[in-house]
Amino acid sequence: MASTPCPYAEAGAKVLVADDTCAGGVCVVNSKCKVVDRFNDTFDTFSNLSAIGRFDKYTRTALTVEDSASVDLRLMELPPSVTSLTFSDIESLDLTRTKPLLTLTKVWMEYVSLKTLPATYVWPPKLFDLAITFSDLSRIPPNLPPSLGSLNLEMSNISSLQNLPPNVTLLGLRDNYLTEIVGHDWTSMALLDLARNPLHTFAFVKLSRALTMLYDPFLYLYGNHCVYRSSCEGCNLTNLTVSDSTFEVLKQLPQWDRNEDQPYGYMMDRSVHPDPVACRAIHGSIQMLWSIYKGTINACVVPEAAPSPSLAPSPPTNPNTDFRFGVYCGIGATLGVLLIVLGALLFWRRRRSHDDDLDDVPDSGADARTQSQPRRRRPQRALGQREAGPELDIAALRPYKLALHELTTVSQRPLGAGAFGEVWLGEHQNEQGCHDHGRVMQREMGRCGGALALE
Repeated sequence: MASTPCPYAEAGAKVLVADDTCAGGVCVVNSKCKVVDRFNDTFDTFSNLSAIGRFDKYTRTALTVEDSASVDLRLMELPPSVTSLTFSDIESLDLTRTKPLLTLTKVWMEYVSLKTLPATYVWPPKLFDLAITFSDLSRIPPNLPPSLGSLNLEMSNISSLQNLPPNVTLLGLRDNYLTEIVGHDWTSMALLDLARNPLHTFAFVKLSRALTMLYDPFLYLYGNHCVYRSSCEGCNLTNLTVSDSTFEVLKQLPQWDRNEDQPYGYMMDRSVHPDPVACRAIHGSIQMLWSIYKGTINACVVPEAAPSPSLAPSPPTNPNTDFRFGVYCGIGATLGVLLIVLGALLFWRRRRSHDDDLDDVPDSGADARTQSQPRRRRPQRALGQREAGPELDIAALRPYKLALHELTTVSQRPLGAGAFGEVWLGEHQNEQGCHDHGRVMQREMGRCGGALALE
């Protein structure tokens, strides 16, 4: 008589089962159905497995599988007594190939790499508590059953609340990528954890007195117990818009005294300052919700018959931005005025210098055969500084000024150059001499022996 083939021949070397193969209790078999390990009925947590088989002899209500590279679920059959299934630290898990799990009410998956989770996946119809944490999920799983009341998707890549079931009362979404939450009816919500999200807008969300705990820095809400959480680094809530009733729900919460036996109140560590202009535009008013040691939590409070959520105030810039912008504008305006004044002073000085130089230009009919007397250059001075000593009177030299049209340059290149001009060899009425191209100022050039230089 041929022996019955092993149903786990293709399930790997370590298949966890609780059927007739074990002859009681739970055991691990290989691909030839040979028992390689045994456990008594008190065990409900198992590790280092390749697959899960039939569990019709299992007597516990919970089953936990952990620390395994890959777990094949194609042959898994759980008895009606099992209502809780947990997977932890599984590198590869394919839920789409499981048989119907009709009796499960709790499914937890932590540090599990899900191969795929298509929209056609059928969840247990009685599922109430679902947790998929520390995963690479980018959206809330679709087709979640209406029976779901607790959803924890902590430490994922979720940026939208699309597919969120309406009856969820315990929602954990900390350490995700949510930026705004607008227009949700969460009056039945008892726990809401949104910590460590880049959340800037929380508007038109309805809350009720079912809310008993708000934790750091917006929002960490607990109904009947509290777990310490670290602060929300990087959170920057700038738009908190609520109705009158929701404002009163939050306002009645006292500051939590960190008494774990009485987890009631709020705990926040960052100020919130909604845009007052945008708030008034939707007929709201800015009201202080709480005062914290680092500032205040303000809210835009709108009437119950509030405008459409699409009109929620858009998040303003950082509260310090407007102040910095005003400071920068003031500095810019001041610098602009100073530049204008400085430019005007320079123009006035240049104009004055130009007028003084024009007075030194020789008349066309003057007799210039007599050698001109040397004149000292007027020293430079700072703006607004008066010269020390009397002005030099050169009125007596005016009859001896030369006319510019009587000067002729005869050299091919300058004889010398300085900071104020160049010295060229030239002629004045057929007399050879030197002249300087530059500002009009007569002076004697020693090396030219009585020649005239124009600077």
